[in-house]
Amino acid sequence: MVTAQDSTFKACVDARMTAQEETSATEWFFTGCTPNGVAIVTNDVPQPPAWALMGKDREYVDRFIECYQAEVLTIRKRWAQIGCLFGFPFQIFCNSR
Repeated sequence: MVTAQDSTFKACVDARMTAQEETSATEWFFTGCTPNGVAIVTNDVPQPPAWALMGKDREYVDRFIECYQAEVLTIRKRWAQIGCLFGFPFQIFCNSR
């Protein structure tokens, strides 16, 4: 028998896997290299793909969306910050010439 707790745990695991598959680390690395890159990361609320939610119950969908958004923002922030570490010195070097 599947309990509600099992369903929400599975939703969170599925959401994290989907977020990792759907989020491009390279894209967010280069976004972090831009002057306003980190601000872009936090202003855009990620929405999960519809195919991941089709036919699921309400508890599963709610938990999936919550975990998906948290995981996508974590990935975006991590890679944008790494990009910022590389991009900021490069921008200073280019502007000093």
